[in-house]
Amino acid sequence: MVPAAGRDDRRQHRAPVVLVEHHERDGTSRAWVSWIQPGGTRPVHKVVSVTAGSLAPVEAPDAYAGVPRRVLRADGSISELRPS
Repeated sequence: MVPAAGRDDRRQHRAPVVLVEHHERDGTSRAWVSWIQPGGTRPVHKVVSVTAGSLAPVEAPDAYAGVPRRVLRADGSISELRPS
């Protein structure tokens, strides 16, 4: 779980990280996070891509060991990163 600010920076959500991507072309990293947002008549499931640097860990680093990671290569290919 990580706190992730929404469009309104006063609202923060605790959201599990689903995937982390590193973009080889520009060196940026993005994280896909997921949470349930209360809605008018029913909750809405949100899955968004955010800048990884905008997230702050809530749990110990070991809690994120199972989060899939991949690299988007400059040639357009995708490589899965395996834990070492």
